Amino acid sequence: GGLRLRQENDASVCCLKLSADAGYGFKQRQEFEVSAPTIREGLQALPGAGAPADVCAQLLAEGVQETCYTHFTRQATLVQWREGEASVTAELAFDQGTLGHSTASAPLREVELEYKDGSVELFHTLAARLEDNLHLVPQPLSKLARALGA
Repeated sequence: GGLRLRQENDASVCCLKLSADAGYGFKQRQEFEVSAPTIREGLQALPGAGAPADVCAQLLAEGVQETCYTHFTRQATLVQWREGEASVTAELAFDQGTLGHSTASAPLREVELEYKDGSVELFHTLAARLEDNLHLVPQPLSKLARALGA
């Protein structure tokens, strides 16, 4: 999992990601977010957003420190696609910046498609069509894993 604090427009958001199940270029996670100016305040508020209280309490008790970073600009839009009776809503995002840790960094340029609602099967179809039409190569590693290895 991962714990992060990020800026979204003028708001500071604390996000906890858990339980990654990965397939070819596809990841499914539990993700919890709250508005919070600090990680500590975020961890205190995350159980109210459905995050496991025991995980948040353990992180608060043990303390956290930065292990890596991602600095990027995201341009995103919601995509709604219908085919026959099925429909799906997804976020299509374009990220550009850097990721790394204390001694190394690497450029970040990626297209990300995140499932939001609707037919999971149609979501996979949309992802495959974008991959084919835009000549994309799926990235099996998360931003966190890439930042740690930068």
